[in-house]
Amino acid sequence: MRDGVEVGDDIVQGLPGEPLTEDARWVEATVGGVRLASVYVINGRTLDDPMFAHKLAFLEAMERHLGALRGRPYVVCGDFNIAPSDLDVWDPARFVGSTHVTPEERALLGRLLDAGCVDAYRHLEPEAVQHTWWDYRGGNFHRGMGLRIDLALVSHDLAPRLIRCGIDRDFRKGTKPSDRVHHLAGHGHVECTVARVEGARAVSHDEEPAALDGEVGVPAGGLQRALRVQHVDAADLHTKAHLLRVRTAAVVGRRGR
Repeated sequence: MRDGVEVGDDIVQGLPGEPLTEDARWVEATVGGVRLASVYVINGRTLDDPMFAHKLAFLEAMERHLGALRGRPYVVCGDFNIAPSDLDVWDPARFVGSTHVTPEERALLGRLLDAGCVDAYRHLEPEAVQHTWWDYRGGNFHRGMGLRIDLALVSHDLAPRLIRCGIDRDFRKGTKPSDRVHHLAGHGHVECTVARVEGARAVSHDEEPAALDGEVGVPAGGLQRALRVQHVDAADLHTKAHLLRVRTAAVVGRRGR
């Protein structure tokens, strides 16, 4: 138990089979019986850069790992650096020949979903157009010139209990904001917030989310604090890593169940 939240001792840093083991791109733990993972997928830079091949290899390692998790409830959140479809790109024509939208990347993302999960946002909002990332230059945020590249993948057994999944654009409007925003997903067991981490300081809201209607929240704590108890500090998670922050309403159970 960590602050009233059941956290297993099976904390894993690093994705089995990932190509660049010196990077901190994957962290996972079992919280309240659900396997929670936070990921920062390799950007890829350009199609002719060696990092693009590393990105594809990383996604293949994710596919194998999610296949191994089949049958267990899990949530994987973070910066995937892939726009799942043209609906997630403000102007698809502008990105022809660029990373984040190639058939290879999208095919591998599709294979992740085939491994046993759904894109939580698109599962609930099949036609909505929202973005999670905007370039700082040219006022792109205010002009709606963005991409949806931060995702929450939810295992099939949890998907039917998915209640909501949204994107908090207000976070991008603050003073000296990150180039991306919160991606929130809530269902009958987990509500998670993906926060950008810079050094040891998480760039995220500090207020706790309210418990979902009809559900009972468990005291604050969760994966980040559990990791600190395990002597893993946020600074060790890479300056551009994403850390899954499970807060007050993070692990919830329905009344009478």
